[in-house]
Amino acid sequence: NKTWSYTFPGGFPGIYTDHKFRIRTMAFQGGTDETPAKIRTFFFDDAAPNLLVKAPDAAAGAVRTLVQLSGTALDAVAGGGVAASDVSGPTVKFRVELATNSAMVFSPGAGRFVDGAGDGDMLAVQSGVNFTTAPIGISNDSGWLQGFKYRVKLTGKDVAQNSADATDVQFRFDTHIPTGTMTAPFAGVSTMSTLALITGLVDDLDPNPSENGANGINPSGIDPVLASSGVQVSIQAQSGLDSGKYFTGDCVPSCWSSSEKWLSADVQSNANWDNVSQATWSYTSANLASALGDGVFYVVRARARDRAGNIQGVWNTVNSSSMTIAFDKTPPQAWLTFPGTGNPATGMTSSEAAYTPAGVNAQGIVGTAADGPVATAAGFKVVTDDDVDVELSYLLAGASQYWVSGAWTTTPGVTPVGVTGGTNWSFNTAAVTWVSDKQYTVRARSRDKAVNSSGGDLRNLSVYMSTITFVVDNTVPVASTTWPLDGRFLNAVSSITGTANGDLAGVSRVDVRLQ
Repeated sequence: NKTWSYTFPGGFPGIYTDHKFRIRTMAFQGGTDETPAKIRTFFFDDAAPNLLVKAPDAAAGAVRTLVQLSGTALDAVAGGGVAASDVSGPTVKFRVELATNSAMVFSPGAGRFVDGAGDGDMLAVQSGVNFTTAPIGISNDSGWLQGFKYRVKLTGKDVAQNSADATDVQFRFDTHIPTGTMTAPFAGVSTMSTLALITGLVDDLDPNPSENGANGINPSGIDPVLASSGVQVSIQAQSGLDSGKYFTGDCVPSCWSSSEKWLSADVQSNANWDNVSQATWSYTSANLASALGDGVFYVVRARARDRAGNIQGVWNTVNSSSMTIAFDKTPPQAWLTFPGTGNPATGMTSSEAAYTPAGVNAQGIVGTAADGPVATAAGFKVVTDDDVDVELSYLLAGASQYWVSGAWTTTPGVTPVGVTGGTNWSFNTAAVTWVSDKQYTVRARSRDKAVNSSGGDLRNLSVYMSTITFVVDNTVPVASTTWPLDGRFLNAVSSITGTANGDLAGVSRVDVRLQ
């Protein structure tokens, strides 16, 4: 017997990968040929199969449960080919390592991670192109540790023994439920006049904060991409025409819907949450302030969802994940009751009232005030003496003079006073330097104690609703007799006449005395 061989110049042509070939061999000896020719067939395949990890999902980055590893292995036919050698099922294996320490490998025999585990390459169960494995420790989630990051590898060969490039997916295991809370509206905030922005914090528990992420142990974190809905807000009306309905955000076709609505907030966080367990968030809508009705109560809730899919489902007022807020958009009203006469509720002007300085100062300038709407009226601050603005003025040579901070000035200004007893207010005029024989104008407006979402003042201020004009006169009136003439002798007197001058205040009566 002789051996023979044929060498392909430059190697077997690669363009023929995934083709089936037939070899015909014949031996020749002189004039005698071997008959028949010997025939063999073979497949030529020098392309590696394609492997892909399907679970865990590469796009997720984190999971709250993973009870089975799965993937696909496909030996695709190359362009122009006719047949691939196919995947060798027994060579397809999964391997799970700690992402930060490849020596720590999941052992199916131990059901946990073991340093240098010898049985870490786990044979997969094949079903067509699909491969799975679920040993104890994975099938019941008991082998995964909170906050750890893992690497799942999938390896394999085809029948031609072409090895696929190892494909792997990294993920973090996290079952802790994150919490979204609100910082504005502020906890315990009283009645608000408007709300255009809701802000808060979102927490995702760090399972091992003391190691500061040194071993890759971190929460899965909240995705900062708005579309991921890492934090959502719900606003539900509790009264009014839309009671029970939810704010829709875009107000298309309506601002309120009977179906529950969760609106995505913007999360201000880093990308990977390494050594971080808290971030801020905010929600706003161009329609929010106008959609919230006057005199209406609302429940606002925040909920969080981390990258592992854990979602908040419990809310309470203790941590400000839920709160009830009320709106008062109506300015209060203020009326004058003294000095002057007429109907202060309609702001009727009276030029008939006239007083001496002492007459005005005996009561001061007084009035009443009220706030609405009834259900959610913010009311008055009372203690700050600025619930009502009193504007006191008179004309001097055509220019208005205003009583401001203890002096008359041409610069418009007011004297603020507080509401007492819920509805009453007064301006002590004892310090006012009244200019005699002048007509004074007094106006009043009021403000409530409504606040903004952070608890700061954002008070509703009314227009001047009540105006009264009165005269202050400290000059003694003068009366004189025109008939009878002084020193005359008369045999009959039918009347006594004369004149009287009281300037602006006028004369209320003249007393005549005969003796």
